Amino acid sequence: MTKNIYCHTSQNYHASQSCHPSQKGLAGFTLLELLTTILIVGVLAAISVPSFDAQHHRIKAKAERDSLFQDLRLARSQAITRSGTVSLCPSNPAKGTTCENGGWEDGWLMYVDLNRNGQFDSADTLIKQHQKNGKRIKLISRPAVTRLTYTAEGQAQLSSGDVQILFCFGTQALSFSLARAGHTRLEPEQSQAECS
Repeated sequence: MTKNIYCHTSQNYHASQSCHPSQKGLAGFTLLELLTTILIVGVLAAISVPSFDAQHHRIKAKAERDSLFQDLRLARSQAITRSGTVSLCPSNPAKGTTCENGGWEDGWLMYVDLNRNGQFDSADTLIKQHQKNGKRIKLISRPAVTRLTYTAEGQAQLSSGDVQILFCFGTQALSFSLARAGHTRLEPEQSQAECS
């Protein structure tokens, strides 16, 4: 049975929404509510974008650190397996397969130094070439080194004690150390102050 709803039209009576079916479901936002919501979303986005950016650079720095860390382990293994000298040197892949005297940020070469002259040349065997992964990552070594070389015994040829390699990004630095015995060790995250 259907009920008929009769609405009064007198001036003292305010009709309910049930009298006007065309107004049902028209609840909405006021301009003030909409602007407040947009403002809150904008503030949250402004707060979160820098942390996403920092996290992105941290991930890139970690990937670079892990790449060099694993490449040093591979170089040591190759030196022992081949009973020869295996070296890594800074390289810029845009300039081909040559060792550079600059930093390690652009990438590096890993090669078997067959003639043991300390240079990568036509007599040597290229094992791997690594290209940089992040523009805003600064890679430094302490003390500064332009070659990391392993002997057939798996020892690192270092002029002084351990070498620390830092991957600097934002306000933080990831690092690992290389000992004369040839072993690599990951180190805890440090502040950017270590990079200067």
